[in-house]
Amino acid sequence: MLFSGKELGQGGHFYRSIGRTTSKDGINWVKDDINPIITYVSNDEWNQFSTVAGVFIRKEDEYMVWFSGVGQGFQWNIGFFWGTVSCL
Repeated sequence: MLFSGKELGQGGHFYRSIGRTTSKDGINWVKDDINPIITYVSNDEWNQFSTVAGVFIRKEDEYMVWFSGVGQGFQWNIGFFWGTVSCL
């Protein structure tokens, strides 16, 4: 499962990034050591202030993730990530 979490970033501000957690029973969850897997970027990018989890689809060994980001002017944007199991 993907989740949105806050982290302390540049200038002492909190920024949202996307992390992954797994569960064998659907009750007890463990956050992955590689978190965050998708994060904000700086320098006037489309998601420089926030990145928020959205739709997560797994098809065999590939993952597709649609997510939101907040950039300049606090405008919301949509991002897309596509990768293999080794990426996530």
